[in-house]
Amino acid sequence: LITSRVIDTPSIGWSSPPLEPILPFSTEAAMDTWDDICGAHDDYSVRLVEAVDRVPLAVILLARLAKTESSKSVWSLWERDRVDIVRSFGTGDRLTNLGVSIELSITALSKVHAKAVDVLSILSIFPYGLIEFDECTGDDFEEEVSKLENALMGCLPVRYAIAAMKQLSL
Repeated sequence: LITSRVIDTPSIGWSSPPLEPILPFSTEAAMDTWDDICGAHDDYSVRLVEAVDRVPLAVILLARLAKTESSKSVWSLWERDRVDIVRSFGTGDRLTNLGVSIELSITALSKVHAKAVDVLSILSIFPYGLIEFDECTGDDFEEEVSKLENALMGCLPVRYAIAAMKQLSL
């Protein structure tokens, strides 16, 4: 099994059709994983899992932390330090430190196009990023992207950056 940060297949012989990209856990799967690591969960555990959007690495690392701290204590740390707490102590690599994993993804994005990181920075301000369909306004994804392009008046390569983010699973 080979995992990759990009959704493109490598330029070697590859099975067809390729497997779908790994998605975040469902809430149920995230809580089952938490329970496998910690034995049980509470309301703070659920808050933590939802705060990291059920990303498997983050759920696992937070649950490991909650084995030695109460989930309420971990929640307090999360509210103060956010991503900085989502790590295992010891080696600081992409599999034990969410910050390192995010840094690798952003570095890869900046290599694709330096301004793509600026677009990501702007999107990170939006509470839900860019959504497929906005129920409040009725706008779809294309309309949202067009609005962003118009707001930035061509200063940043919005569509190119979004394509690069999708390829890097950001």
